[in-house]
Amino acid sequence: MHARRPRVPPRHLACLLVLGALGAMAPAHAPGQPATPRQVINIGGIDVALDGKTGGLLSLKDAGGTEFLRASAETAGMLSIDYPVKSFAGLRLEPKRSTASITREGEATTIAWAPLAASRPGYDLPAGQVLARVTLRPAPDGRSLILRAVVENESETTIGKVLFPDLIGLRPIDAPERMELRMALGAVNPLAGPVFEPHHAPFYAPRMWHAYPAAGQYQMNALRWMDYGSLKGGLSLHERRWLEEPRATILTHRSETDPDALRIAWQHEIHLPPNGTWESAEFWLTPHRGGWAKGIEPYRDYVQRMNPEKNHPRAILEGLGMQTIWMIQTSEPEAARADFTYADLLDVARDAKVHGLNLLVLWGWCTYGHLPMRHRPELGTEEELIEAIRKAGELGVTIAPFINVKNLNDYLAPRYGVEPGNSAAWKFHPEMIPAMAPFFSDEPSGQIDIETTNTVWQQDVEETLVDWAERGAAHFCWDVFQDYGSMDLIHFIDRVRTAVRRVDPAASFGAEPYLGSFERATQVVDYTWNWVDYLEAGPYMNVLRWPRINCNVEASPLVVKMAFADGLFINAMPKRAGRPNGTALISEDAALAGALKEVANLRRQFQDYFTSGTFIGESVLAEPVVEFVRRSNRSEIGGATFVAPAFEYPEIFVRGRLLDDRLLIIVLNLSDRPREVSFASDLALWLPDADRLRVAHYDGRGELIADEELVWDRGSTWKGETGVLQPLEINLFEIAAESAQ
Repeated sequence: MHARRPRVPPRHLACLLVLGALGAMAPAHAPGQPATPRQVINIGGIDVALDGKTGGLLSLKDAGGTEFLRASAETAGMLSIDYPVKSFAGLRLEPKRSTASITREGEATTIAWAPLAASRPGYDLPAGQVLARVTLRPAPDGRSLILRAVVENESETTIGKVLFPDLIGLRPIDAPERMELRMALGAVNPLAGPVFEPHHAPFYAPRMWHAYPAAGQYQMNALRWMDYGSLKGGLSLHERRWLEEPRATILTHRSETDPDALRIAWQHEIHLPPNGTWESAEFWLTPHRGGWAKGIEPYRDYVQRMNPEKNHPRAILEGLGMQTIWMIQTSEPEAARADFTYADLLDVARDAKVHGLNLLVLWGWCTYGHLPMRHRPELGTEEELIEAIRKAGELGVTIAPFINVKNLNDYLAPRYGVEPGNSAAWKFHPEMIPAMAPFFSDEPSGQIDIETTNTVWQQDVEETLVDWAERGAAHFCWDVFQDYGSMDLIHFIDRVRTAVRRVDPAASFGAEPYLGSFERATQVVDYTWNWVDYLEAGPYMNVLRWPRINCNVEASPLVVKMAFADGLFINAMPKRAGRPNGTALISEDAALAGALKEVANLRRQFQDYFTSGTFIGESVLAEPVVEFVRRSNRSEIGGATFVAPAFEYPEIFVRGRLLDDRLLIIVLNLSDRPREVSFASDLALWLPDADRLRVAHYDGRGELIADEELVWDRGSTWKGETGVLQPLEINLFEIAAESAQ
């Protein structure tokens, strides 16, 4: 929110969906002429139709006449404001009943509403009015459009929510089941199948809208970016804001009355009092050919400019992943029931190393709830622990204790000035019935949850971490990394890391970004440790290298190979039958061990693509190899709803990585039968200057199958063929571009 300012003449027009090359902008209409009922504005060859009365977006067509958005005068939108009154909770201010002025100044066009009218007539509104304007101008990258909104509240009520951009009437440009809504950590197919699942009759209200809250690794909407499209093309939309709060929730709506139409809106939670002004950040809309990896390029350029790379350990960047062991359950009182002791750690480290993992994370190594941190005597002596860490380091395996210094025992409450028992319960054991106590119950938890801004607590945490570093344990993995929407925790961790690095310059730091922001986490976190299975994290990895995103694997070779192809940070947690996670050696599971060895070898062989290349995922394909549909999945964890994609593994899994003038394509057969795979790639999108190609084809052992040079017609797609792949077999294609000049 900004202070009230004198109103200035309208300057810009709302952002409109655009696909295709941009050229010169044509004026909306001649200066001084009245608006027409339907105005068609040609923007770089794109026809954008506006309702001349309401200013709503009616249609969007590219230079070839393909229509991407189509709305009626009654539904056309651009911006919508939550404006409930006592007599109707659903009242909004929006274009459909408003009168707009559409003007042009230089390259900018403006839609202004003075006022923005209510969605229904006949209701008594607060005194005053709400003014709004939306601007559109070409971006300096020559391919994107910039949207910006301003809302001036001259009414006597406070405004709490604004939808902007509010894109109503998006249409499929490909088969509906191929249309994706993709965010940083997942994708769904919002137009696939019926609007509502047949044979079900749940309460209607939660089904009408899908909400994707902005959060960390437990939500899809983890960065301020989204893409709507398919491998044929689409449009990306991102918000130009960094390290600021709040972040918008992305909403989608599909109606049974028009099931081929999709509404996508960014919902901003604001507090705009009377006489206040709210301005959005710039939203960049980028049309693109091909998959999402072309549309994300302007956002990646922006993030790299705003977020110069920090001092992260090279070993984490190069590593295939980590192994986590749960040495003993927190609630377990008997030493004989430990799954691992300190004396076992060197053997575990050797086993991890053999299978390509250079990081070992220890759960249950200490008596949690105390500051300073105390080792757990049931597992051995402190000297045994430190000696194991030292010797593992000599092997090339880092040992990182998993720490929780945020949830502490009640005896520390007076020191930190908090009420005892204010934490949720974290009580679990395989012999409990059920195995985990409810987070919140009538029984006191016996623990406190510390606000990370507490200065006394910060001092104690810094002292204990530096102390352990000086003893020989300088690598840590932090549980429940909550930044509460500010930089306080980040500045604190940065200070601690600086102090620890004085002891060990190579010290690493992992964390569980729980209810925080990756924009902030990337400042200090090297890798994540979250309770997640496989995630489609391609857009995240395209934009951010840090923290590396973990993928938990207990026994699945399939997930190991998918995670390798994507470049996820594998977290191997093999377990013994009937025991908790992380209670076995990798070598005890032959299938898991074999898969890890195979991909570790390939990771080393093609290391540069993973450490220096750009992940483009399935965007490397010109068309799908197989068809499958993604749907949203909701799960309850600790009383909170987490929304993530229910990923249905395709039978053929293809991923690409771009490194300068070279392209690596990984093909994986996920089906349960032998498959011969043919696929096509529009190399002009990725190797635009190539006249000749050198194509090297490798098997899953990294051995060369074929190596050929060919002249390539830039106007055609390149075809690749694997031959027969056995179930879970990998092939790789390295394509190097050569210019005739």
